[in-house]
Order: sequence, then structure tokens, then C-alpha cells
Amino acid sequence: MSFDSLFSTSLCYGPGGPDAGWTFTLSIIFALAAVALLYVVGAIRLWQRSGRARPLRFRQALLFAAGWVALVGALVSPLHALGERLFTAHMIEHELLMAVAAPLVIASCPAAPMIWALPMRLRQALRAAGHIRMLGAIWIFMSRPLIATILHGVAIWVWHVPALFEAALQNGLWHYAQHASFFGTGLLFWWALLPHPRRRHACGSAVIHLF
Repeated sequence: MSFDSLFSTSLCYGPGGPDAGWTFTLSIIFALAAVALLYVVGAIRLWQRSGRARPLRFRQALLFAAGWVALVGALVSPLHALGERLFTAHMIEHELLMAVAAPLVIASCPAAPMIWALPMRLRQALRAAGHIRMLGAIWIFMSRPLIATILHGVAIWVWHVPALFEAALQNGLWHYAQHASFFGTGLLFWWALLPHPRRRHACGSAVIHLF
């Protein structure tokens, strides 16, 4: 099986023909399942150590589950197949990724559970990587609200260049690259705008960047 076939080969089930059913693409199903499994394992480990923080962990788990379901709705549900034929469905799919799934996932603070799901040595390696000054400086720069807004806006506008837009509709690999850039920059955008503990938050500037 070629690399491109992982993105272009899919099975559609449902009434009304192949374009009306659910799209089961191997790479997407595997990624969604892996993320869910990683979160669940880590969340269980954190739950056992949380004590009084369990209500917070429960709310975060609900937010993550809602974001994950939104991802399934955008990438696997009949909306995805319909989006290849209808422009409106295509735009709804994008909005689910950027304006629903991304903020829900960020609001759930998924980093801690996912890190706790990893083996001890890998957690230690990630902790060490977090102390590398260059990486820290790059992250601080990219996660500034203005920079995150620009990167997210660039991702949106670049993919609406006619040649790239048509390529995303006709080629599975390009289509999922488009989704990955929308969702990835969306995560960065919402991380920069949503309030976090231990960080000053300016609601006024966040509203401006959101607008």
C-alpha cells in the first residue's frame, strides 16, 4: 500500500450511495483512535492522583470528549463525503475543525493526561526538551496572540488559493494536509487566546484577535 493510499483509500457506508456514508480512512481512524487511547490512559492515571481536583479532571475529560466527537464529525461522518461535492458542507467541515474541535480540545488541557500516558523515560525526555532554551523561545514567540492569529490566518487564506483549493478537493493527501494545517494552527490560536492558570490574560486583546 502506497503512502498516498493511506489518505485516499477509504470505505464509505450508508444509504444513498457511497458519497452519503461514513468515510473510514485508515490514517485518520488510526490517528483518532491513538489520540483517544492516549488521553484515556493518561486521564485515568491522573484521576488516581488528583484527589480534590477530580471534579476539574472530569470537566476537562468532558471537554476533550466533545472536541474529539467534533473531529469525528468533521473527518469521518457523512459531512466529510458531502463536503467533496457541496461547498457549504466543505466550509462547515472546516469550521468544525477550527471553531469547535480546536477550542474544546485546548480548553480540556490535554497535555498533562497525554504526557502521563507515556512511559517514564519518554516523559523525562520531554521534560528535558522543555528546558531547551531555543525550543522555549520558539514556543513563546509562536504562542503570542498576534503571531498565533497571523499563522492561523495565513493557513486559512493560503488553502483558499484556487490551485491549492482544487488540489485539496481532488487529492486525499492534500485534503488531509489542509485539515491538519487548519486544526494545528487552530489549536495554537485558541491556546494563545483562551485563559490559562499561571498566565495573565487580556480579554480585550483576545476579542480583537478573535474578530
